[in-house]
Amino acid sequence: MNIARQIASVSISSSAVRRVQLSSRNPLPIHAKLEKELQGDRLLPPVTLDITKPSTLIPAFENAGVIVSLVGLMHGTPQQFEDIQWHGAENVATAARQAGAKLVHFSAIGADPDSHIPYARTKGLTEISVLKICPDATIIKPSLVFGPEDDFFNVCLCFCEGLTSNRAVEQRFAKLAKFLPFLPVYGGGKTRFQPVYVGDLARAVEVISRMDPSIESQISGKIIEAGGPDGKY
Repeated sequence: MNIARQIASVSISSSAVRRVQLSSRNPLPIHAKLEKELQGDRLLPPVTLDITKPSTLIPAFENAGVIVSLVGLMHGTPQQFEDIQWHGAENVATAARQAGAKLVHFSAIGADPDSHIPYARTKGLTEISVLKICPDATIIKPSLVFGPEDDFFNVCLCFCEGLTSNRAVEQRFAKLAKFLPFLPVYGGGKTRFQPVYVGDLARAVEVISRMDPSIESQISGKIIEAGGPDGKY
């Protein structure tokens, strides 16, 4: 599962006339898959960039109307989380502002600038930075995201109290279910989740990207928590 791929697919497939560009350190694999799945010329050539190098962002964002920032890091050192997940996302927001584009930034449920866990802390700090740089940005905070090849049912990364992200406990539920008579549960079986479907997130971005004034008035500068069948902001 790849959220960028889902968003691009839904946006291009919508009735609105949109052209989608994929930009990352290595956008070619996703671009190649989308080329096979989608018809027409609405998928622009991919652009390689490095979010830690602001000079690579300006050319990539030229003429963009909406920029969806999916900056995120699941494994790494505390410094890498700061350089990429925090300051890298700040660079994206700054470039979006310079391009005059609407910014949709993906954060995560549990983001907390006061957390001692690098993942949660830098996600929380980024939310603050993004809204300072782009006051009209929309931040989406998904719960656990599920869909084809997702990292919840197939690989669940559990960030345990007292562990840094690079020591995440991995439980491969899909594989374990094939031969175990039971599955491990968290919190004595009392932990509750509100997973959100990746296609619903993609549709939300597609709606936001319409830049409808009536929609923008509700989501501009807001943080939307996305979990379960209904989100809230």
